[in-house]
Formats: sequence, C-alpha cells, structure tokens
Amino acid sequence: MSGAALAETISPACPERPAEAGKLRATAKQWFRKGEALVKEDLYAEALGAFNCSLRMFEHWATMINAGRAAELAGNKAEALDLYRRAVAAIPDAGKATWAQERIAVLEKEVGGAPPPEAAPEEKPEPEVATEPEPPPEPEPQVAPKPVPLDAGEGGPRLAAPGYAAVVVGGVGVVLGAVLTGLAAKAKKDGEATSSYEEFKDKKNAMEGMQTGAIVAFAVGGAALVTGIVLIAVGKRKEKPDDAAAAVAVYPGIGGLAVGGTF
Repeated sequence: MSGAALAETISPACPERPAEAGKLRATAKQWFRKGEALVKEDLYAEALGAFNCSLRMFEHWATMINAGRAAELAGNKAEALDLYRRAVAAIPDAGKATWAQERIAVLEKEVGGAPPPEAAPEEKPEPEVATEPEPPPEPEPQVAPKPVPLDAGEGGPRLAAPGYAAVVVGGVGVVLGAVLTGLAAKAKKDGEATSSYEEFKDKKNAMEGMQTGAIVAFAVGGAALVTGIVLIAVGKRKEKPDDAAAAVAVYPGIGGLAVGGTF
C-alpha cells in the first residue's frame, strides 16, 4: 500500500490479504462491488471502508477514485484529497486524470492546501492552482462514459478489424469457386451433348479453365477464412485481458461514483 500519512478508513470486516493470486483478485472484486452497492444506498462511510479494503488487496487507480469520491461524500475531505492524489499518480495516461485533478484543486482550497503526505519536509509549497469557483453540490458535473482501454486489451480492435475483412474476402473466394464449379459442370454437360468436335473441344477447354479457377478460388478463399477467424478470435481475447486490472469508464454523477468498472 502507499505510505500515506493519513490513516485509511477500512471496513472492520476486511480480511487479511490472501496469499494466492487468484483469491486476491476475487477478494478485491468482491469488496469493490460492496462499495458500489453501499454508495447506491447513500452509505458513503461504509462504502469508503469497502473500497479501501479492495485497495488493500490490489491498488488500482479506478478504485482510488471511487474511494476518494465516497470519502468526499462522507465528509472526510482530507482522506478524499489523499486518495485523489494517489489516483492521479497511478493513472498511466495523464489525459484520464482530469476529473480527479479538478477535485484535488477544489479540496486543496477547502482543507487549506496541505502538501501531499509523502512530500519531503524541505519541499517548497506547491504553487497556487487557479481554479473555477466551486460548483454547487447538485448537480455534479456530468461526463459521458468513455471506456478506458487497459493493458493488452488495446491490441484487440487492431486484430479483429483485419480479421473481419479477411473473412469477407474468404467468403467471396468460396462463392466464386462454387460458381466456377457450376459453370465447369455445365460446360462439360454441353460438350458431351454436342456432335461437333470443334464445339466439344471448346467446351472442354472452357471446362478445364473454370475448374482451375475454381480450385484457385477455393484455396484463396479458404486460407482467407481461416486467417480471418484466427485474427478475430485473438482480437476478441485481447479485448478482455485476464488481468487483475479493471476496465473502467469515468462518469461523475449526482452523489454517485466517479469511476465504475469490472475486474
């Protein structure tokens, strides 16, 4: 856990960290869900304890923001400020930290702009941040949900898109092969029915050409289909990485959570 100076509000029922990685992930998910449910019931202090229990199992910036939001709604502004700062430091993409940074600016003014807990004693005070006047408690600023791709999931769409294209090409190849096979069969039948040698020879040449084209079309189409199916399967798998990190979306709501997601 972070070496924050502030004591964290932890649920009394929070267990010790399991030694097994699989149980650790499951326990973090369980307490994250408890925190979500408690916020819906307006039990913000209890929700803060649940989110901090989830953080004890696995530290993720999305859980930190949820815990900070619960702390703020419970009136524990100092702990909320600490949690938001930890979240901003942990977010891999600075562009996703905007909402938390805005709350930090507001809370710093309310609690006296104390320096971060881990700042060295000799550290100079942070420059004053120019912020907009604090908005009224209701409604909270609304931000449309925006999925946040994490870790290996970023490769999924790049593989799935060409996979679908390959499936289309493969389907066209198979259909073309079937058409050419039908035309070759018709040419053979017409050649056998004629009494003219020249016409028979022409039909035979046409039949052989169409058979060759059908073989090529089937081969190319089949290969494209197999390639496309493999790319789609790999892409879909990468869209949901088997990782303890959560896929999340930022959406501050009226008296609700700042971030929601699934482990």
